[in-house]
This record gives sequence, C-alpha cells and structure tokens, in this order.
Amino acid sequence: MALIPGFEYDIFISYAHLDNATLTGQADGWIKQFHENLNLMLAKRFGRMGMVKIWWDSKKLDGSVLFDKSIVSIKYLCIISPCLLYHEILKKGYIK
Repeated sequence: MALIPGFEYDIFISYAHLDNATLTGQADGWIKQFHENLNLMLAKRFGRMGMVKIWWDSKKLDGSVLFDKSIVSIKYLCIISPCLLYHEILKKGYIK
C-alpha cells in the first residue's frame, strides 16, 4: 500500500528499456541503479525501507501491455531520453 490511500504505488518510473542496457563491465543499467538509489534515499527520509512504494518495469513489458488499475501511482516519473522520444514518434506513425 502506498503512502496515499487509494494508490498501490507512490511513484511510477517510466523509461525506454534501451536506456537501462548495461555497458561492458556493468552489473546493472543506470535505470535500475537509479531505482535502487531512489528507494534507499526515500527510506532514509521516511525512516525505513518499503515506506515509499516504487513501480518500474523490470520485466521489459512492451508498448502493447495495458496496465491495470493496481499500477496507479500518485507520482509519475518519466525519464525522457532520445530512445524514449524515438519510440513515441514511431508509435505515432510520424516516421517508419
């Protein structure tokens, strides 16, 4: 349960999966590292782990997946990158 009643999650992180790809020698992509660091910093701020619930797509869902109402959050964090913008432009049909 999120901090705010009626929400399952407090924060929803949206990103392009290519942005989370690992470089040679990296154990994790930077989005995963960001998620873990944000979770830790919020835990320090609120006094314990798990107080703030963050949802991020660690399973690489594609754009055809419809999210159910359980993945509704009070805050939406969109990490804008060239990869995400290119994907959105393709979805809209502006380029082929």
